[in-house]
Amino acid sequence: VFSEILAKGKLVFFILVTDGLPTSPTAGECTDSDKKEFVHSLRTLASEYPVQLVIRLCTDDSSVADFYGEIDNELEMPIDILDDPAAEGEELAKNGNQWLAYTALLHRVREAGTLTKVFDTLDERALKPPEIVK
Repeated sequence: VFSEILAKGKLVFFILVTDGLPTSPTAGECTDSDKKEFVHSLRTLASEYPVQLVIRLCTDDSSVADFYGEIDNELEMPIDILDDPAAEGEELAKNGNQWLAYTALLHRVREAGTLTKVFDTLDERALKPPEIVK
């Protein structure tokens, strides 16, 4: 399937929905090795294929959010990590964009994946005036 996508020059939005940390197929506990292997797999996927990654978290576990937040901070990866709409709205306000109403529709657009980078920036830093106009 990916070879056809590559041949046609298409882009894939790869959306992963999870409620926990990565684990090996034989263990129920997450190890540092599992985390490193998962990050390596994401990097490989992002570097070898035309993908935009969206990881949708379905948990309130702070260790899970912290792990995926670290991945999101890697600027060279085409990735957006999303929490639930309320938490995303809180992050948005905390990072200087409290003037923007974070609606369910906006969250759905981000969950589906978008090439508009400003959406990924909303919960990371205050938007600059030229970005607001977009």
